[in-house]
Amino acid sequence: MAKGIEARAIKLLREGKAIIFPIAEFMNFKKQMERTFSFSSTAMMMFLVGKYCGISEYQRVKKAHDLRNAEEALKRVVQIKGDAGWGDIDFSGVDFKAKIGSVKVNNCFEGREYGESGKPVCHFMRGYLSGLLTEALDTDIILLETSCVTLNREHCDFEIR
Repeated sequence: MAKGIEARAIKLLREGKAIIFPIAEFMNFKKQMERTFSFSSTAMMMFLVGKYCGISEYQRVKKAHDLRNAEEALKRVVQIKGDAGWGDIDFSGVDFKAKIGSVKVNNCFEGREYGESGKPVCHFMRGYLSGLLTEALDTDIILLETSCVTLNREHCDFEIR
């Protein structure tokens, strides 16, 4: 699958439809925002940007692959993001009918690259997952990060609130 991702990335870059930069550069960007605007302001901005990205990604993937239900669309997004190094996203803790539950992310790029912290830091991922679930569940979803690898945990956990 990696070759498919590479070919798609090259195609998007050639068409002027994508930018690609290392995760370390994303983290430099995020940490500079924290120095400039404060941790809490950056958290809010990263969450909102992530949520918009999650909403648009869900819509794009569902349409591009002609997927009929939420579970199929989320499964495809999980595959795409896993191949791209975002981590292993697990929606098995979500009750799609009751619209409650939790999402687990093993090897989350945002926490993995951030370093140790006294608090959860995966604000972009939290927003992104919130956006995906907002579309999948057809209701506004906000996730709360309850566990993070930056707190020396095995994975990052996000609960639907």
